[in-house]
Amino acid sequence: MSDVFQDRFSDRKADSASAARAVPACVSTAALRLWKERAATLHLPMVSASMQPSIKVGDLLIVDHRAPVGVGDIIVFHRQAQLIAHRVQEVRIRHDQSEYVCQGDANAWKDEPVSEASLVGKVIALRREGRNVRIRKGAGVLNRMRRVRARVLPEFVRFWSLVFARLAGHRRRETVPSDRPE
Repeated sequence: MSDVFQDRFSDRKADSASAARAVPACVSTAALRLWKERAATLHLPMVSASMQPSIKVGDLLIVDHRAPVGVGDIIVFHRQAQLIAHRVQEVRIRHDQSEYVCQGDANAWKDEPVSEASLVGKVIALRREGRNVRIRKGAGVLNRMRRVRARVLPEFVRFWSLVFARLAGHRRRETVPSDRPE
């Protein structure tokens, strides 16, 4: 685990202390603005399964509103009075403002672009069952590749099996000595 993670969170005795500082998933814009003015990090419990297996329901997300955001990072944003944590798939610049196209690791669809105004922050750390858990930047891509491989690989093997079977049968006919006299 990174030194930054250890330095920031090793002084926490238990998840109960962190959970007491955690903010409910449904917060007002005013409360978020106040948090950004007074604190660096926010502790949020994960309440949905949209980021599994990377983030599980009940994990505690540590969010920093000052951390730079890039493709592969997990961000928290608010939409329709809810806080959502999804992975950034693409960063776009529109009217001199960044927009983030996100998708939950377990979701098959992408979200509508997230504006900078809706961005709460980047998930910089994760606590699960009292332990620090490393966040993998490309886990979403790997999970999607595994799902595609599970669908494509059987067809790929079947196709090449048929090709090799035909080639082997064609070669056998050529190498079998004929009984006809020359």
